[in-house]
Amino acid sequence: MNMRRNVLLIARWAKMLSGKSYYHVPQNIGKAFDPKELKGYFNDMTAKTKWTEHVDHEGIPVNQFIDGSTCYFPTTVIQKALGHYDKYMITQSEREFAEFMKICDWLLKKQDESGGWEIESMMHLKGPSLYSAMVQGEAISALIRAWKQTGNGQYLLSAKKSYELMMKPIERGGTTFYDNDNLYLEEYPAFKKNTVLNGWIFALFGIYDLFLSTSDKIYMNVFNQSFSTLIKDLEIYDAGFWSYYDERRALASPFYHNLHISRSEERRVGKECRSLWS
Repeated sequence: MNMRRNVLLIARWAKMLSGKSYYHVPQNIGKAFDPKELKGYFNDMTAKTKWTEHVDHEGIPVNQFIDGSTCYFPTTVIQKALGHYDKYMITQSEREFAEFMKICDWLLKKQDESGGWEIESMMHLKGPSLYSAMVQGEAISALIRAWKQTGNGQYLLSAKKSYELMMKPIERGGTTFYDNDNLYLEEYPAFKKNTVLNGWIFALFGIYDLFLSTSDKIYMNVFNQSFSTLIKDLEIYDAGFWSYYDERRALASPFYHNLHISRSEERRVGKECRSLWS
């Protein structure tokens, strides 16, 4: 059993390093992205629509661990939805739109009373929160687009509940670390802060989408506060020759390093857009 597990782990790492892993395909700026209007997603998730592993009876992706156990991992499901949405924006394909809406309806059904999609049990994390700012932010981005397309207020309400949970302090079960005027969005909330760079940015995308869709300046003010914190702290993630994955300076894998480079271009776009809305 251990030999089989090791072989599977080596195979997964080989796919990741070669860029052939489903979870580590390149993500450049989205093909239908517009920084001034809610259109396509910020980065290109279209390759995420090519899920070839397990699905449930509704066609929703089901992740399988090395030991054979399975779970719904929210990031996998939501990123697939965002990929279908971009394909719909590009091709106007009703099939792509139907796939997108199917996952958004799944998000409505699976959102818990707190407003989130918990990751603690599947990630075997031991911390003060069950949730991830990255998951909450990506869910907002999907749900707000479903609301824009259908006018169904359930999607907007769900997106706002996701935001409210995301912005709760970590010690109250949320995903945000508050430090005076600094605001950190935690992908993996822990008792000791360790902000993951890419997860922070994905969470910011959700807040920005809420502003674009509602024009409520409360969301823009929060975005500005956390975005300013990110810019100030960005040097923490600079290894000089490479980038760090998190605040504790774990060196990023090639995939995450390239993702950081793509996000730096979106950060430039974000700074330009922020000046428009200030």
